[in-house]
Formats: sequence, structure tokens, C-alpha cells
Amino acid sequence: MLDEKADPVKLSLEGNMKFLREKLRKRRDLLCSEIANHLVPLGCSMVTYPRGGYFLWLRLPQGINRRFLQATMAKHPDKERLIVGWGNLFGVPDTENFDQHRFGDHIRLCFAYLHVEELTRGIKHLADFISLTQGAIAKIK
Repeated sequence: MLDEKADPVKLSLEGNMKFLREKLRKRRDLLCSEIANHLVPLGCSMVTYPRGGYFLWLRLPQGINRRFLQATMAKHPDKERLIVGWGNLFGVPDTENFDQHRFGDHIRLCFAYLHVEELTRGIKHLADFISLTQGAIAKIK
């Protein structure tokens, strides 16, 4: 049974949408800040600044693609596991432009699902993996 003292605006669809927009905006802003602090110095860049939605696109540093990063992650099972939305999974294939390697240097990050602490921790772990990958590539060259 609903609380009779509850504010009907907060219980309304409009009230809920306002609440969700505010919550998502805070998460997006936090994620963008964490990217600026931890990933941009490594050479990553945001493709666009999202004005809505649930996702943010990140371009990996020059010379790093998903295969290199996946290999690094596999070599370090002692580190916290990350679930990564590799960019090539989200490209729109068509007959002329079907290429599994498109967006191979991109990651799609979701800011809608995880709590802010998990977003922060995830970006720091991603930065660690990118740094390790850069170090491994430098040793090869």
C-alpha cells in the first residue's frame, strides 16, 4: 500500500524521470572526471560528451587496440576483472562496411548501471591495464 503522506509528484512518472536524469547526470559527470584524471593522461580521449543516454565512448591511446588490451588483462588474472564493451561489438554492420576491426580502438562505457564507487574503481583499473599495455608495447619496440 502506498504511503498516504508520499508526495504524488515524486511518485509520478515525471518525478521519477527527473530523479533518474539527475542521478545519471551525476554518474556521467563523475565518469568524465575520472576519465580526465586517469585516462586522458595516458592518451585516451572521449569521442563525444554525452548529453543523455547511458553510455560514453572512449578512444584508446594511439597504438592500443582491444586485442592488446585483452591480452594484457588476460596476463594479469590477479588484478580485478573488468567487463569491457569493446567498440567493435557496437558497430552497425552492413554489406559494404562489415569489418570486425572497426572501432577496435574504442570502448563503450556504461554509467547507468554501476554505483559511483564501482565506476571510480573501474576507471582506475582500466588505467592500470592501459599503462601495463603501453609498457608491454614499449618493450617490443
